[in-house]
Amino acid sequence: MFFGWIGWLVLAGIVLLVVLFIIKKRNAAAKRTPDPDGVPEVPGWPIIGCIPALLRKDFFLDVQLFKKLGPIVRAKSPMGVFYIVSEPELAHEIMLKRANEFINHPKQSETINKVFDLTEMLTVVRDGIWKRRRRMLSPSFHWKSIQPMLEYFSTHTNILVERLLELPDGTRVDMDDWLARMTLDVIGATAFGTDFHALREGSEVSKAAKVITTDFQKSGARFLLFLPYWEKLPIEGLQAPLRAFRRLKEIIAEVTKMRQSLPPEERPHDLLQTMLDAKDEETGQSLTQKEILDSVFLFLLAGQDTTASALTWALYELSQNPEAEAKLVAEIDSILGPDGVPTPENINDFHWAEQCVKETLRMHPSATLTNRDNNEDVEIQGKIYPKESHFLINIWSMHYDPEFWPEPKKFDPSRFDEEHKNSKSLLRAYLPFGAGPRGCIGFRFALAEAKICLILLYQKLRFSYEEKEKAEPMGFAGSKPKNGMPLVVHHRK
Repeated sequence: MFFGWIGWLVLAGIVLLVVLFIIKKRNAAAKRTPDPDGVPEVPGWPIIGCIPALLRKDFFLDVQLFKKLGPIVRAKSPMGVFYIVSEPELAHEIMLKRANEFINHPKQSETINKVFDLTEMLTVVRDGIWKRRRRMLSPSFHWKSIQPMLEYFSTHTNILVERLLELPDGTRVDMDDWLARMTLDVIGATAFGTDFHALREGSEVSKAAKVITTDFQKSGARFLLFLPYWEKLPIEGLQAPLRAFRRLKEIIAEVTKMRQSLPPEERPHDLLQTMLDAKDEETGQSLTQKEILDSVFLFLLAGQDTTASALTWALYELSQNPEAEAKLVAEIDSILGPDGVPTPENINDFHWAEQCVKETLRMHPSATLTNRDNNEDVEIQGKIYPKESHFLINIWSMHYDPEFWPEPKKFDPSRFDEEHKNSKSLLRAYLPFGAGPRGCIGFRFALAEAKICLILLYQKLRFSYEEKEKAEPMGFAGSKPKNGMPLVVHHRK
């Protein structure tokens, strides 16, 4: 048999789990306020609902479909019912104006995070616990706290530049891989005061991070995460990231334990230390060991992957737009010359570099979707939605809506110049880091890192994309490039 009896047994087990999961969901749904009538629905099939539509890599980019269906669309799947929001004003209402009514992320992710033992991450905790945690962590991500870290951004980018300059001019490399390793070293320095040596071949931390981010996103196994007991399935695509998660957590725990053993005067000023020192201004309480470990783990993965992806796509888009690239190089040369470095005093002078980063994040947002749960029955546009309905904010379609972004597929950093800073597009339809209290806490860090890295890369180098096929993202789960980012590296003369 081509599938083998073990394969059929696993498949039968998966089908049984899906059926039991559907029954459980339906029984739970029967006990609450019914879903509202008259909400347009994504076309679907019996039992599996809209899963075939969701698996289309461009489904959430289908601006015309969502314009046709309306600002809020119901989607049914074996995981339950959720509502897709693709209209900027409604997204603004949910995430900002009525943030107290939509303060939580969905509970479905709790099962996943229990398996990974990440139950105290900021993105997971809810209600009052989340408010306390956010209050304690926010000072670590204020611009005043980030400024001392600019030196680390420059140091590790320059190490990458030196490695690339060692290669013969015109060498073709996978910049997605190089940038992922470089940003991991930045996180090591800024979060843990340590060198992960990710830019060196064979780094244990780099290998584990790659399994969790790139390899896992490419694997079809990620679609099994919402099944109950998925961690028991004998599928290497699921077991490999589990092993990598556990090893990374062990490394972080070792670094934290070592830090706590140091005398106060020998402890570096980094993210880990600010968390160890944090006190709740209302209660005087400190963060627990578990809260610290889960928080820095989130920062390690999310911070590394987000910035690396943004930089990868920025290099690609600039390689396809020579005028934008020439303007960036001219700005860098005029401010820094061949040997200058970005500093807190001159970083805000790089207007075009910042616009290039922001336009990249419009076209290739690291988070193509974000979500909210309502903590009570709510009325939206005349309809009552029951408590803990799941709202999926479709960032991707808003970023490509021609109503807000003329020629949305065109790379045009001038959209973010001074003239447009108060436009409706920027204030409503631009959400690369989400919005409101539940928005990304580290967005200032990510923007500053991406900007400095881009400046230092183009101070010494240029990049060209010479493949026959255009680069494509993996799909709706994230915007990492599907097949890496093969770019030819040119030394600037």
